[in-house]
Amino acid sequence: MAAANSSARSPFSSAHLQALDVKCCLFISAAELQQLLLVRQPRELLAPRWAEPPHLRALSAASATLTSLDLGDATTDVISLVDGALASLPTLPALRSLSLRRCTAITDAGVAHLGSGKLPSLTHLDVTSTRVAGASGFASLAGGRLQSLVLLRCRGFGATGLRFLCEQHARVLRSLVLCGSGVPATGVALWCLQPAAWLQRLDLGPSWEVDGEGLAALACCPDLRELRLGNFHLVPARRHGANNGDGGEDPGMALPAAAAVAIANAVAAFGAAAIWQPADQLAAATAAAAAEEERQPWMPTPAARPLERLRVLRLGGMFAQHGLHLILPRLRRLVTLELSGLSTARDSVLTELAQAQGQAQGQAQAQGRLPSRQGSVDSSGSGSLAGSDASSGGGRGEEEDDEMEVEEETAAGPRAGGGMRLQELRLVSGGPDLTAAGLLQLAALPRLTRLALVACPCATEPAVQQLVAAVRGRRDGGGGAAGSGEAGGGASGGGGVRQPRRRRPLLLEVMARANSSPAGSVGGAGVAGGAGGAGGGQAEAPAPQVYNI
Repeated sequence: MAAANSSARSPFSSAHLQALDVKCCLFISAAELQQLLLVRQPRELLAPRWAEPPHLRALSAASATLTSLDLGDATTDVISLVDGALASLPTLPALRSLSLRRCTAITDAGVAHLGSGKLPSLTHLDVTSTRVAGASGFASLAGGRLQSLVLLRCRGFGATGLRFLCEQHARVLRSLVLCGSGVPATGVALWCLQPAAWLQRLDLGPSWEVDGEGLAALACCPDLRELRLGNFHLVPARRHGANNGDGGEDPGMALPAAAAVAIANAVAAFGAAAIWQPADQLAAATAAAAAEEERQPWMPTPAARPLERLRVLRLGGMFAQHGLHLILPRLRRLVTLELSGLSTARDSVLTELAQAQGQAQGQAQAQGRLPSRQGSVDSSGSGSLAGSDASSGGGRGEEEDDEMEVEEETAAGPRAGGGMRLQELRLVSGGPDLTAAGLLQLAALPRLTRLALVACPCATEPAVQQLVAAVRGRRDGGGGAAGSGEAGGGASGGGGVRQPRRRRPLLLEVMARANSSPAGSVGGAGVAGGAGGAGGGQAEAPAPQVYNI
């Protein structure tokens, strides 16, 4: 009996584990790791930080069950893992996710060792802060199932690597993180994405400014659902001979041949107001693009509506947003929007958001195409809703109805609209340009179910109570015409455009710091994660204030 009890307390006695973390076990031997894996058979493994080739060979003991393997580290550079060590990696037929995060000695040669049928089920690869350049487009993994690739802070990975990567994995690549990579943050570089027509998630990082050409290039990915970038810069260029503001004449600039397709896309999507180059150069540039196509066969054909399937958009970088009023009304499927930083979380951007709602609402009313339930009022009594149910709306049925409305509007034409479908909005680190008056404009968004105000000095108690009152007034009384009320002042379409009543409860969260966000708030792991714990003796962030409206 004593032997049995001793066996029950042994760390090697249990069977299968979901996850096994030996990241900080710096002195575990390869034999001990092999025995541990043989007995526990984990599905996820955080390998020792200083793993060597014998440790990698020991992974064969769990080859049948291992689906996720982390050989890197989130906080410390791993210098012991070199290219040749990855040759010792055994065949892992069930492995779907591999992290080489901060393995600073890994290059393209190391990634090449992952091919040859070793990881036939691999779908996610994280090479953050490595020295990969992608010169071959990771050809050793081509023909596999690689759907997600993280190239965060890979300074050696440039536009050439991006082009080859998209060509090699065109039909399977679904998610790509380029934040902090060596790809030039220009619209021209985004043309390299053209082969990856099935891309659904793209993270360009906060320093990427998307101009008219970049927006047209993103139309090469018609299935894009989630996008993160710094800012849009969609400002019409001045014509030849236009006054430059200081008494002189602006001579203009030559239109690059490669930009002709971008102009065609922009005009098709947004009309003449969206021409970002002198219009008198458009015809000549279009002819030049035909000749240029032979030298750049990877350039796309013109597309009509960039980002038309986008559901999640995260904005915030070093520069202010310009031209959002051109693109927001066309994002008919947009559900989640995050605005962060002094230049983005500001009143002017919220005004453009309200204008987009008012413009789409006015078009719908003019065409007599308002949804039949547009004026309905929630039958929830006081409007209070407990817990996370506030974001559930009316269940799956309303979500399917929204999608059907989008399809009907799309079939009706590119300029038809039935109002924005924004449900989650997150404002992070707003500065003096974000005021209580700007927050009041958010009451004009009838479908909004979750609003998070993180590190926004304007989110004082009086300002929040004003917003709560405005939202309740919109729901109970059905707001007045756009431009006549406190929340409708920025909406376009004149005083005759009547704003819809709110249809769903709103969950409002006010947080003093970004890391005080509760799990499941807008932005997900990008807010609650990062530090990896609350140690170090730091004071805990105050609990967020939650309002169920």
